[in-house]
Amino acid sequence: MDSVTVGILGFLIFFSLMALGVPIAFSMGMVGFFGIWYLGDLIAALSTVGMLPFSWGADYTFMCIPLFVLMGHFANRAGVITKFFDAAYKWAGSLPGGLAIATTLASGAFGAVSGSSSASAATMSTICIPEMKKYNYNRRLMTGCVAMGGTLAILIPPSLGFVIYGIITEESIGKLFIAGILPGIMMVILNSLVIYSTCRRNPTLGPPGPPSTLGEKIVSLKGSWEILVIFLAVIGGIYSGVFTPTEGAAVGCFITFAFSLAKRKLAQKEFMGDLATTAKVTLMIFMLIIGAMVFNQFMALTGISEKLRNYVVTLTVNPYLALTFILFTYFIAGCIMDSVAMAFLLLPIYYPIIIALGFNGIWFGVIGTVMAEIGLLTPPIGLNCFVVHGVFPEYPLEEIFRGIWPFVAMDIVIVIILILFPQISLFLPSFMGKR
Repeated sequence: MDSVTVGILGFLIFFSLMALGVPIAFSMGMVGFFGIWYLGDLIAALSTVGMLPFSWGADYTFMCIPLFVLMGHFANRAGVITKFFDAAYKWAGSLPGGLAIATTLASGAFGAVSGSSSASAATMSTICIPEMKKYNYNRRLMTGCVAMGGTLAILIPPSLGFVIYGIITEESIGKLFIAGILPGIMMVILNSLVIYSTCRRNPTLGPPGPPSTLGEKIVSLKGSWEILVIFLAVIGGIYSGVFTPTEGAAVGCFITFAFSLAKRKLAQKEFMGDLATTAKVTLMIFMLIIGAMVFNQFMALTGISEKLRNYVVTLTVNPYLALTFILFTYFIAGCIMDSVAMAFLLLPIYYPIIIALGFNGIWFGVIGTVMAEIGLLTPPIGLNCFVVHGVFPEYPLEEIFRGIWPFVAMDIVIVIILILFPQISLFLPSFMGKR
């Protein structure tokens, strides 16, 4: 068989293994190993498996992954998310669907101190769903908005999705972080409007809560200063060039650690538990990275990426039509695998095509991240929906999946807006490096 045929067969075997329940990391690693063996020899395959895990695992940039995850745990221990939710509820609680809107705002705040989507979904489930239950919120609405809110953590910086994208494509992680700020704010606002308009048409879905006085609203803001300090310290430092994203992760982790200690919320047992959870998340991500790198080495040997790029460039098709096809495959891939695996599988193929078509790499990073958000919601994988179901197993998974579709539709609208108006993503990064 020629190399391209071997590559296509490798893809089919990979999806077959995944359908059989083999973990994605091992599916990619095994197909990559045997593919390299077939196209080269056993020595080449063994060398790849022996060298890639160390060379990628020892990359200094990857240090920000466990640091950002740990920062989210420390912030949760310090209670900064609960305080922000209380403040958001004081300001928006009296609106139709006010508690769900407050959940969306608080999820955006959680995204500003943690890049982990699943951690955000789990945390907001425990904080927000019990409050919404008190006011008899519709189960689809409250579980759907919590699952959607968790996805904001991979768009609003600091974002693990942007870290992965930057490492694969060698785009500036700092610029990717800054590029996600305005789209993230837009996503919070538009999804809040979805909740408001839905509950205004049918108030029984999300009844308004008791109104708060102006004084109570102003006093509630005192509990939000910690989120602002963390965000400005990390993202402000990166934007101004004071430190790199990895150093920013360390600074943010230290600040949230100090908040937790100052409030005496971090006993030895909790500290060790946070370290263990961070280690598990990091190990999962690194296993995916290693498996994907072996698989991508195999794909590089087949030459599929280069042939596909050259073929697309020679076509006379409109670049936006090619972009639509790429985003459609992102949507399909998001239905069957998690965002990290999807990034490592698709970006080595699609990123060269995007650049060859004349699109901006930072801009596509934002759009690709929004598509990854959609993948965290859509069945059958829909990781955030599984997380919400895991926290509240009394809510059927099918009902949670039904609750996410209005938000998926809005995310698709947001992708269209970002395509039509790329400066939403590129405006803030354009000022970086000019001072």
